[in-house]
Amino acid sequence: MKVFDRYLGTSVALPDKVEPGRYRLLRRAMLNGKTALEERVLLMSDGYDYCVLDGELRHFCETAHRADGDAVASLILRSVQTLAAQYRAQPSAPPSPLIPGELANSVRLDERDEALRQVIDKGHLGEIARRPRYAMKYEAEITQIHRVRRMAPKAVEHLAAHSEDWHSQSLFGVLPKRLLALLSEDDWSIYENKVYARLLDELDDYLRWRLAETQQINVKYEEKRKLEQSEHIHHRLRDRLFELWGDAIDPDEMAQGLEDSRAAIEFLQAAKMHVGMLRQSELYCKVPRSARVAAQLRNTNILMHDSHYRHLRTLWGKYQTRASKQQRPEQVFAGNLQALDDFAHYLRMMIHRVMSTMALVGTQSGSDGIVFAFGQAQGRVSFADTEITISLDERTLVIVPALTEPVDSADTMKPDGTGRLVIACLPSILRTDVPEFAPQHAERYVINPLNFYGEERLMWLIERFLWFPVFEAYGRFIGPLPREVLEWFEQRKLGTVENHQWRADRSSSVIEHKELHACLSSTALNAETKAKISRALDRTNLLSLCRHCGEPAKFTPRGGDFTARCEYCGTHWGVYRRNARRFGEMGVASAREERFERVGSWSSLFEV
Repeated sequence: MKVFDRYLGTSVALPDKVEPGRYRLLRRAMLNGKTALEERVLLMSDGYDYCVLDGELRHFCETAHRADGDAVASLILRSVQTLAAQYRAQPSAPPSPLIPGELANSVRLDERDEALRQVIDKGHLGEIARRPRYAMKYEAEITQIHRVRRMAPKAVEHLAAHSEDWHSQSLFGVLPKRLLALLSEDDWSIYENKVYARLLDELDDYLRWRLAETQQINVKYEEKRKLEQSEHIHHRLRDRLFELWGDAIDPDEMAQGLEDSRAAIEFLQAAKMHVGMLRQSELYCKVPRSARVAAQLRNTNILMHDSHYRHLRTLWGKYQTRASKQQRPEQVFAGNLQALDDFAHYLRMMIHRVMSTMALVGTQSGSDGIVFAFGQAQGRVSFADTEITISLDERTLVIVPALTEPVDSADTMKPDGTGRLVIACLPSILRTDVPEFAPQHAERYVINPLNFYGEERLMWLIERFLWFPVFEAYGRFIGPLPREVLEWFEQRKLGTVENHQWRADRSSSVIEHKELHACLSSTALNAETKAKISRALDRTNLLSLCRHCGEPAKFTPRGGDFTARCEYCGTHWGVYRRNARRFGEMGVASAREERFERVGSWSSLFEV
C-alpha cells in the first residue's frame, strides 16, 4: 500500500513497522476493520498494537502507546492542549510556551486526595485488611467417617447408592467407611471484599500516576529556582528564561507551588506505600484478580452501615476511573489525531513568538499564516496538513510535528537550514531522558512545555535558516560588470572591485541605493544581475545591524570576511576562516564557552 511519508516528503510503501503519525493515506481505507479513514488522513494508532489495512497485517511501533501509560507524557500533552486552545482563541497574543499555570498549580492536594488522607489516617482500610467480613461456605464432599462433623442432607441416599463407601453390613444395617459430609470454609470473595480489592487497584494506579506527575512539576520548579543561582548560564539567556516563566505563572504562585508540591509528594509517597502494603495482605490475595465490580455499587448492608466498609463507597465514587479510560478504537484514533493537531498549533505559536521577537524581522499574522520581511526580502510561514513551511527567497524549511520522537533519524534537513525537520513532542519510549540540544548534532529535536530551551531551539533553527545565505554570500564577487558600474562603485568606495568584478564590503545608505538604481537602469545588465547586486547590498546592510537589538554595529571588513560587534548589547558576529574552511559565527562577546546550554540561541556556528 502506497502512503506519503511526512518525515521524508515522498511516497513510499507502508512498512511492516508503522510509526504513528508518520504516514498520510493516499486513498480511503479501513483501520483494523473498525475505523474508517478518509484520503489524506494521518495513520494513527487506535489503541491496538497491530495495524490491518487492506487485509495486510502490520504492527505499530512501541511509541504508539507512549501517551496511554506515562504520567509525564500525559502532563505534556495536556499542557500542549491547553496552550494550543489559548492560541486558537487569541492568535494575536501567543502565550508562554512553558507549562501553563493552571496545570502547574494542580500539584496541590485536591478534594479526593484529602478524602483519601482522612480514610488512611483513621485506619479504615487497614482495619478491613486485619478484620475482614466474610461468609461461611459449605461444600458436600466424600470424607472418611472419623473426619465427619456434619452430614450432608443427602448423605443417606448417597451411601445407599454407593456400596464402595461401606465398611461392613449386618442385620442391623450398614457401617459406613466414607460419608457425604458438609465441610465449611471461609468465603473471602464476598461482594464487599471485591469492592475493597478493586478499589486498592484503582488507588495504586492513581497514586503512581499522580506521584509521577507531581514529581515532574516539582523538578521543573526546582530547576527554575536553580536558574536564579546559576553561574554557568549567561545572564542574557537567564533573563529570557525568567521572562518565559514569568509569562507562564506568577512568581509568588510558583514559590507557593514549590512548597505545595513538596507536601503533596510526601503524602502521595506515604499513601502509595500504604496501599502497596494493603495489596500484599491476606484479604487482597484471596480475592481473585478476575473478580470485577460494576461502576455503580450495590447498596449492601455492610457497605452502608459497617464502620469501616462504608468508607469504601466514598472513595469508590472519587477514584473509580477505570471504566472511563476504556474508549472505542475510533475514539482513541480521533484523540491521537487531535493531540498531533494540538502540537502542530503549539509549534505554530512558538514560531510566531520567535519571529515576533527578532529585531530585524517584521511580521504580520493572518488566518492562513504569517507574512514577514527580512531586509528587502519577503517571506512567509504557512500552515497546511499539520506541517509548517517557512519560505524566503526560494528557500524553504518544512517543520514536521510528530507526537513521538522518530525511531530513526529521518530528517532531510540540509546544513544551510533548508529541507524537512521532524520535531517531536515526546521522547521515544526507548529513551528515559530528553536529549539535550546541540546545534552541531541536531539530528533529533524534542520540544514541549516541560523543556526550558524549546523556544531557544526554534530560535536557533529559524535564525540559521534566515542568516545562512546572508553570511554565505558575503565576500562573493559578482561579475563581470560594465565599466561604468565598476567606476561608480570605486568612486563611492562601496565595496571592492577586482578583475571586472565587484563585491559588497560595507553597508550602504538609502541615497546610495537610489543612485545605484539610477546607474544600473542606464546599463544593459540583465534583471538577474541587477537583482544580485541589490541583494548583495541589502544583505551587507543586514550584517551591519545587530540581530538582537537592531542597532548599527562596529563593522570591520577583512578581505572577503568581516567581524562586527554591537556596542549596545555586547554581541559579536562575523565570517572567519579556520583550517581552510569558512564559518559564519554569531555569539556573545563576554562568553568564554559558548555552549548551547550556556548561551542558547545567542551563539551559533555554521560552515558557509
